[in-house]
Amino acid sequence: MKKVNSIAIIDDDDICIFTTKKIIEAKKIAHTTMVFSNGEEAFEYFKKNVNHNSLLPEIILIDLNMPAMDGWNFIKSYKSIQSQIKKKIDMYIQTSSVDPDDIEKYKSTPDILEFIVKPLTVDKLVSIVNAY
Repeated sequence: MKKVNSIAIIDDDDICIFTTKKIIEAKKIAHTTMVFSNGEEAFEYFKKNVNHNSLLPEIILIDLNMPAMDGWNFIKSYKSIQSQIKKKIDMYIQTSSVDPDDIEKYKSTPDILEFIVKPLTVDKLVSIVNAY
């Protein structure tokens, strides 16, 4: 089974964060798990560490509906610094939203590899890491 250095969870749902972290720990698929409670907090971290590849995750799991800065605004902001990041980072939406508008927006956003409706399963998370 493949392992990455770091996975970032950008989500304000404590249960989702807890279960995703437990899967990561149980399957030993990442050395570290980073948690951000909203897009603004995550974007500030990415902006600050844009030149420090070792501090950036390989995989981002992002929720859409969060306070301060939602997932779509994080993705938009992230795109503004993405060209400065010299590391491959795979981004996945992990959300409870089944809004057709969100699904259409995802389909027209090539930087997002997959739209996953919560809850994230063990098999799905393992396949995400293996695909990296």
